[in-house]
Amino acid sequence: RAAGVLAGTLHRRGCPVHVIGGAGAGADAVDGGGLLTTRRGGGSSGVAAAFSFSPLAQDIERIVCGFWPILSDIPGCQELPLLGLRRGKSFGDMLTHTDALRVKKQQSPLKGFHSCGRCTACHLASKSQVERFPGKTYTLDQFATCNSRFTVYFLKCKCGLFYIGASRRPLKIRILEHMSRIRGRVQEAPVVSHFVQQQHTEQDFTFGVIWQFSKKDFCKQDPSKILLQQEMRMIFKLRTYAPYGLNNLSGFASFL
Repeated sequence: RAAGVLAGTLHRRGCPVHVIGGAGAGADAVDGGGLLTTRRGGGSSGVAAAFSFSPLAQDIERIVCGFWPILSDIPGCQELPLLGLRRGKSFGDMLTHTDALRVKKQQSPLKGFHSCGRCTACHLASKSQVERFPGKTYTLDQFATCNSRFTVYFLKCKCGLFYIGASRRPLKIRILEHMSRIRGRVQEAPVVSHFVQQQHTEQDFTFGVIWQFSKKDFCKQDPSKILLQQEMRMIFKLRTYAPYGLNNLSGFASFL
């Protein structure tokens, strides 16, 4: 009875009678009891792929399966791929949003560098939002904390010299590494030789952020490469290279 109601509905919507009849015959040939049994997973170990539905879907499937034996020597490609279809974008998707009441994310009005207040490096964070470098006075126009990633940062020792570095990890981890190397007198590390010569301790500097990577400004670009390039630009722009500061000029490879 339910099948008859469904067939009538499809016919009223314009579906051809022979298509409805063929689908009904295929459904009748299926063992109903087998549909109630639990199927074990595993199945094929071939490559699975999905592409958007289009009038050319069957042609694409035929071409892929026809030429698939060319890839049979590659491990995992011995069996035919499992091809699936996903619904393509409709006019409704392109003209309207699914969520008509989408709330725009509010951006923080805060700018500049601020300590997070929870890490062991916070007491060394710079309290000033304006830093006077040898090259110029600089102010961070973004919001950053000790937990910020992909940042260009500065260290300022108590004698007034600056060092500029870059970190992909949370800034607090990089600062704690500087403190550990100064404490251990690791001469190969940046900054340490100056601190040893001037008899500074790991508590004799402040730090802050002067630039932070933003996906909005550098879409589809390598963040690590952009970070190293920006570090070198800041070293030149703010003149923190020797003898004006503690940086050396050895990071030009990022521009190649």
